[in-house]
Amino acid sequence: METADPVAIGSRLFLWNPILMKHWSIMVAAVFSWHCAVPVELEFEADFAPKAVVNAEFTPDSIWTVLLSRSVAYTDSVDWDQQVLTNASVRIHDPEGFVNSLTHVGQGIYQSSFEHTPIADTRYTIVVTAPGLPEARASSMARSVEAALVDIREFSSTDTTKRSFRVRIRIEDQPGQDYYSLDLDYLQPLCDEEGRSRVNQVEGGGTRYHFVRFDSDFSEMRETVADVNDPSLLPTAEGGYYNGEAYFSDHSFEGDSKLIELTMNLPHYDALAPHIRISVTNWSKELWSYAEYRVLVFPFDPNFFEEAPKVIYSNVSGGLGVFGGINYEYLRFDHNGNSWDEGALNVGTIQPCVQ
Repeated sequence: METADPVAIGSRLFLWNPILMKHWSIMVAAVFSWHCAVPVELEFEADFAPKAVVNAEFTPDSIWTVLLSRSVAYTDSVDWDQQVLTNASVRIHDPEGFVNSLTHVGQGIYQSSFEHTPIADTRYTIVVTAPGLPEARASSMARSVEAALVDIREFSSTDTTKRSFRVRIRIEDQPGQDYYSLDLDYLQPLCDEEGRSRVNQVEGGGTRYHFVRFDSDFSEMRETVADVNDPSLLPTAEGGYYNGEAYFSDHSFEGDSKLIELTMNLPHYDALAPHIRISVTNWSKELWSYAEYRVLVFPFDPNFFEEAPKVIYSNVSGGLGVFGGINYEYLRFDHNGNSWDEGALNVGTIQPCVQ
C-alpha cells in the first residue's frame, strides 16, 4: 500500500492513500478478540515509485497554504517527519496567466503572501515539482456562496429550560452543480473557575460556540457527505433531525433560490439572550469527492484488507492527495434577528468568574 501522513490542514483530516505497491507477500495477524488471530496474505505490485502528496484546501481571501509530503511503501513504522517535502517548487496558476510562487515556511508547509489570495469562481491550477519525483498538478475552484437570514420566530416550549425557534434562510444558487453543508452553533456564556469553564450566571466572562441540534423542512438534507449521492436513501416528506450539521446538493434548485426552514431548541440563559451562527458552505467537487470517499472507504475498518484494495479519491495528476476549493457564508443573528459581532461578545475568550 501507499500512504501519506494524516495531517490536518484547517479543520479537516488529510490524507490517507492506500495504493497497490511492490510485489511481495506478507502475513498480517488480524486480531478479532483477545484470544484469536487470523492470518491475512497481502499481494503487492513491484513497480512502486514515490510521488508528491499534495494537501491543500483553499478559501477566497485567505492565504494559500499547501502541505507537501512524499508517498512511501507500507511499512510497520514510518517517520513522517522525514517524508515532508522541503525543497519543492510550488506554483499556483490562474486563468489570466498569473503565477503565484509559494514559499516553504517549515515542516513541508508552503504559503503565499497576503497580496495574492484566492478569488471565488476562479479555477486555479497547482503545479508541484520536487527533485526525484514526477511533476504533480491539479485544478479546482471555490464557488460563490450567497445566503441570507429571512426571519426568526420564537414559539412556545413546554420545557422552561429551553427556548424554541423557527429560522428561515435563503440560499441563492448559481448555474452549475453545487454541494452545500450547514453548520449550526449558538453561544454559551462561560467563565473560568479555578481552571475550569462553567456556565456564567451574570453578564460578562466570555462565550464559546456549541453545536445546535435542529430539524428542517428540506427533505434532501442528509447526515453525512456520502448519503447525499446515495440513491437508496429516498427523500422524506417530514425532513430530518440533524446533530449540528447537514449536507445537500442543489439537485432540486440549481440556478434558483431555496428557502429552508430550521427548527431548534436553545438553552435558556439569564446571562445571555440566544445568539446563533449558521455557516453555509459551498464545496468544490474535488473536496466533496475526497470527503465522500473518506466516509465510504474508512481505512481502519476491520475489513479494509480485501481482495481489491481500496483507493482514496485524488485529483492530483502525477501525484496523490487533493487540491480543492471551499467557500463559507456566516450568518450571525440573535433571537430578534439582529446581527452581532464576535469581538463584542468575547467569543473564545473565557474570563474569571465574578464571585
